[in-house]
Amino acid sequence: MEERSEEEALRELEKIDGVGPAKARLLYDAGHTSIESIKALSLKELEKIEKLGEATAKKIYSALHTEEQ
Repeated sequence: MEERSEEEALRELEKIDGVGPAKARLLYDAGHTSIESIKALSLKELEKIEKLGEATAKKIYSALHTEEQ
């Protein structure tokens, strides 16, 4: 997998339903730089990301685990 720039990673994260620039930055700063890495997290792990919030964590988790429609 090729290295992506921070800007490219943030743009990718913003494609997740419920994630705008601020939430993308929180996820990125927590070490999650791709949709795949976030999809691999459990709901509990998402909820532990500082300042993300339980409601947002649930929305992100839901969005990533119901895409296969």
